[in-house]
Amino acid sequence: MRPSPGLVMAVLLVLLAAQLTRLVVPGRGPYLWTLLLAAAGVAAGEILAGSGHFASPVVGVIHPVPDAAATALLEAGGALLLSPRRT
Repeated sequence: MRPSPGLVMAVLLVLLAAQLTRLVVPGRGPYLWTLLLAAAGVAAGEILAGSGHFASPVVGVIHPVPDAAATALLEAGGALLLSPRRT
């Protein structure tokens, strides 16, 4: 049984987004939250692209521009909410 190419690309995009977030904002909360926010961002981007808004360009079966935009928004929100407070 072979996994769907779109699923493989989505997983790679989630892992790449999570690693990039950890590089840009290193003191952020737990890594699991970073992964969850990246996965939610990719899912939200695909829902947004599936609704007909921002549907191009397409790489394989995923839409990298809305996926990256939604992931960046969720990761930025997560960085604000989950980063340790400095006093």
